Amino acid sequence: MSKKIKFILIIVFLVALGYIVYMMFLPFENIEKKEASGENLARSYMSQINYEAEEIFSGEGSFTNVNCQNVKLEGLCSQIKEAIEKEPVFYSSEENYCGYVEIPSTGGYFCIDNSPFSVPIDVSTNPEDSCNGDTFKCPFN
Repeated sequence: MSKKIKFILIIVFLVALGYIVYMMFLPFENIEKKEASGENLARSYMSQINYEAEEIFSGEGSFTNVNCQNVKLEGLCSQIKEAIEKEPVFYSSEENYCGYVEIPSTGGYFCIDNSPFSVPIDVSTNPEDSCNGDTFKCPFN
């Protein structure tokens, strides 16, 4: 075999090997993208619950029914569970509510509450100390 043919075969082999290695790692990249997409959906659904909670309060004069058993919220709660395989936790009273869901990739939480000027927030600490049924506030980092 001539040197030219050997050289061409080596180049073809290296290109094929590079393609095989690339294809081996492609599924991991897609899993990461899918996980991030699910987490963004969960954040979006929690923000929608934040809006719906205010609607519930406007209609009922109370936040007591802000939970995943509420007909208005159960679909959003199930979509969160489907997106990230975690269920949101809610605590509510007549005048307050808070809720959070764990974000799997970070180990942090996405938290919502009804405090004035509150915005849904990612927090690194477990919100159980401040969102627990006795208090209804999302912690800040």
